[in-house]
Amino acid sequence: MIPIGRDTILARFPWMTGLLMAVTLLVFLFTWPREMSFLSNRRPDSPLVVEAKALAALALDGVSTLPADLRVRLEDLRADAHFPDQTADGIIESVEKHFEYLNTFKRPDWDRHYAAYADARQALERDSVPWRSVLSPYVFRSDDSFGWPLGTYFWIHTGILHLLLCLYFLWLAGSHMEETWGSLVTFLTYVGGALAAATAVHFAMPGGEWTLLGGTAAVSALMGGLMVRAFTKPVRFFYMLGVTYGVFTLPAWTALPVWAVAAAHIGWFTDGRLDGLPAALFHGTGFVWGMAIGGLTGLGRGREESSSGSDTPFLLTRRVEQAAELFKAGRIEQARDLCQGVLEADPAHLGAMKQMMAIHESFQDEDSAARIAVRIIRTSLEKGLGQLAEETFRKWSLRLFQAKIPPQERLALAQNLETLQLWREALAYYRSVIEGTPGTSFAGKAIFSSAKIHQNQLRKSEDAAKLLRELLDPPYDVEWRALAEVELRTIMNMKM
Repeated sequence: MIPIGRDTILARFPWMTGLLMAVTLLVFLFTWPREMSFLSNRRPDSPLVVEAKALAALALDGVSTLPADLRVRLEDLRADAHFPDQTADGIIESVEKHFEYLNTFKRPDWDRHYAAYADARQALERDSVPWRSVLSPYVFRSDDSFGWPLGTYFWIHTGILHLLLCLYFLWLAGSHMEETWGSLVTFLTYVGGALAAATAVHFAMPGGEWTLLGGTAAVSALMGGLMVRAFTKPVRFFYMLGVTYGVFTLPAWTALPVWAVAAAHIGWFTDGRLDGLPAALFHGTGFVWGMAIGGLTGLGRGREESSSGSDTPFLLTRRVEQAAELFKAGRIEQARDLCQGVLEADPAHLGAMKQMMAIHESFQDEDSAARIAVRIIRTSLEKGLGQLAEETFRKWSLRLFQAKIPPQERLALAQNLETLQLWREALAYYRSVIEGTPGTSFAGKAIFSSAKIHQNQLRKSEDAAKLLRELLDPPYDVEWRALAEVELRTIMNMKM
């Protein structure tokens, strides 16, 4: 079963979550191609493995005089999934140099297999294929002493599905945690959960030789934090049981622990290298770590809110989430009142604006919804969210043009479109201001701005000059004549 989300509006982009995802993806892109090359040459049917095993069989033959220490070592290596490695290659080379280890009747077979083995090895050297797994230095083995692999193992992933699942859950839980508790808490929850999980397996199961890799324990920590952060909120899950599948909703406090138990028993989610009790301990420790961090942070925020009575970002975001749930339940008036309170406390709260826009749309109040869309565009640009501003405009472009918007807001929207470098769209809105409020200061500003676009962006000097000449006559000449004359002289000089 897989959580697929909850009804939450993100008021700002979660940069720390995005950074964690980017680092994870970059590490995968750097390591996985070489690891795939290594693994493809360690398949049982690959030439290197086939010939190495044939040589090992000859060296370990009952009549072979291979020294006992080399015999034991070669027998162990032959059973390894990554056979042959550099150590095995060294033993094979030792036998090649000391033919006396072999029975005379076995030497022709040795020469034949060794020639094929040498060809396969040289081909790998030409292609720069590594002798050992690229991931090996970065994974943490539970029986090893603590070292730098403890801080690298959770960035390593062993396949595309393994990676995509971790990235998905990282975004799902991390983005909501970061919006409420900030970047530092999200980072400490993620990294701390991975370190705590590995430490738990190391001390609780000594001698187990468990290989730890992947970000599943770190993601479990974020899920634990999300459970505290949205304790009673409904979370949607997709489930599959045999051929049966569907979607169900449970409160976070029941659904997410069930998810943690399921994740610990899914072999492909942990790459099959950790299962049973170690897997449960690994993921469970991460989950509990996240709950602890979430609980401590939540208590701190709760004390801050109760003592100060102020509208903190945490409280405002929770109100918007409550408004979204009320809106979904059909309690639209209550949702509107809640969003209005948020906007009174923080007029630039994008989440509240988006929810209010949806509420006005449900009332079929297109003009009010359009005015909020203009506010979202302006606020997004002020916060450096140009993509959100453009997406909002594209979605509302036709309705914005037809809506009854005051001329000052229409003029400001045209200026915002200039910022987005949507020149022709800006000209259309400037023209609507000129035609809707002729002779006003709004129209004068729209004429001058339109002329500048024609001159500087569209390279249409004649159109620019025509517009500027309008500003030389009443009623615009009092305010705009001097500026228009300067621009006209510039145009004439360029023509000369």
